[in-house]
Amino acid sequence: LEELSVENNILPSLAGLGNLIQLQRIAAGTNRISNVLELRQLQRLMQLSLEDNLVDSLDTFAHLSGLMELYLSNNLIEEVRSILLLKQLPRLLVLDLSANDLCASADFRLYTVFHLRRLKVLDGISIMPEEQREAEERFSGKITMELLEDKLGPAPSCYSFRSVDLSSHGLRELGTLLNDDIFPSLRELNLDGNPVSDIRSLGPLSKLLVLKLNRTKIDLERGVLATDDHAGISSLPHLQVLELGFSGITDMSFIAHFPLQTLRILHLPGNEISKVDGLSHMEQLRELVLDKNKIKSVDEHSFEGLRSLRELRMDDNGLKSLTNFGPLPRLRALHLSLNRVAELAELEKLRGLRHVVVINLAQNPVARKPLYRAHLIHAVGSVRAIDGREVTDEERDRVDQLVQGGAGQPPPGAGIYVFTEAAAAPGMGGAQPPPAPSVAGPPSQQSL
Repeated sequence: LEELSVENNILPSLAGLGNLIQLQRIAAGTNRISNVLELRQLQRLMQLSLEDNLVDSLDTFAHLSGLMELYLSNNLIEEVRSILLLKQLPRLLVLDLSANDLCASADFRLYTVFHLRRLKVLDGISIMPEEQREAEERFSGKITMELLEDKLGPAPSCYSFRSVDLSSHGLRELGTLLNDDIFPSLRELNLDGNPVSDIRSLGPLSKLLVLKLNRTKIDLERGVLATDDHAGISSLPHLQVLELGFSGITDMSFIAHFPLQTLRILHLPGNEISKVDGLSHMEQLRELVLDKNKIKSVDEHSFEGLRSLRELRMDDNGLKSLTNFGPLPRLRALHLSLNRVAELAELEKLRGLRHVVVINLAQNPVARKPLYRAHLIHAVGSVRAIDGREVTDEERDRVDQLVQGGAGQPPPGAGIYVFTEAAAAPGMGGAQPPPAPSVAGPPSQQSL
């Protein structure tokens, strides 16, 4: 049997049809049917008509993967969000839910068009491209309960979530669902790759430790700090990691107004920042990443207050001077590769970094100069690795010998090494002898 019509009877259910697995069409309108559970077995069913009955749920129909047409007008279906159950039907083209209570919702039609993307006819009316675009504008780019359930599962399960990844979902608005009421255990939230510019509706998330907003359009001036402490950045009292990379930020001074006293890691790579500013209140900050910005120099207040900073990364900035890299009393790693530091004398400006063990100045002009490593080892005595290469005891001993020159410790002011190249004799060709090192100091002790 492939087709069955039992319309205009007083059937309370469709019990007994589960064995008719060849059925493709059923017409059972105008009955008293409320129980349709046995239809789950009918995987070949393509058309189902149940108008004018007592059906109050769409659960069973979600299992009919072959269904193309579903007619359920004038039944007892109330919940608009139950439409989401039909998203599992890959072939559904025609749906009629007219005269059900859920149709009273102002957004019912657009909501259905948005979530059932393959649908061609809804409640007897064709779905036009203009209507699809309107639905897209109304519901896309927002965090809704439907999106959360589609991504994470039923709402009750959210209570135990410690990490939520909503990256690259095209989100323009965060809505009001990312808070302690729904995510009381949340520790990490990933919003990378969304065009969101405003997070003032976020929170409160009292246990959040990590917030990722890389590759967004975040507006530090107007889109982060809410008017009260129950939303926005102020509602994240235990935040320790904040990532804002590649987000078009030009001015980081607005960070000075954010209550980030507990922050330990701040990532701002790949932006358009030209001045390091707004960090003085972050006494707990351990790691600061400013790679791939436009910072040519730092001023005397740039790193003021960063007493706990362990690692500073400013690779690929066009940096020309090493002035004002301090005081950073606990700094252990300094990464400044791919910049424009050219003079050996600049290395002396790092002498105040007494606890740095890793320094990276690779692909700076200064790194190609003779005795570059010797200068750096002498200036920063604690360094253990330079440009990814370990400083060995033998290398350190050679530097000490170079400084002492075999005649005791040089007087104050000595110890900055330069090379002076002898000019080639006129008319002389071929290889020249290697340049002789000399130490800048009193005239009587300049030659080594």
